[in-house]
Amino acid sequence: MQVLTFRAARSNLGIPIEEVREIIDSWSFTPLPLLPEAFAGVANLRGEAVPVADLTRIVGGVSESPRRTMIVLRSASPLALLIDAVVTVVNVDGIEPATGSPGWIAGTAGDISIIDAQRLWSDPAIGS
Repeated sequence: MQVLTFRAARSNLGIPIEEVREIIDSWSFTPLPLLPEAFAGVANLRGEAVPVADLTRIVGGVSESPRRTMIVLRSASPLALLIDAVVTVVNVDGIEPATGSPGWIAGTAGDISIIDAQRLWSDPAIGS
């Protein structure tokens, strides 16, 4: 399986490449009041309103980068993840079960925690 790897709040994370719709370096979003803390706001992507979740807040850290990147996930209800930086795409042969990790971590491959996008979207911190 191919995994897009990236950094958020000093964490090495990854997501299966087939779950990524696009990566956006130049972006803007509108902050909205009364949203869960994990949400940065909503982005207008070619006329589609897409919620933007700040992955650094979700993992409990602070961004290391003044310029951040957005990864838009494929799903019936798209979600954009605000991250610090994309690292690379790697081939992963197997994923080890994650212990003591948030429920949206599917497992690990070396030092990379693999995100399960469906579980992330349904996490109470996201509020869907």
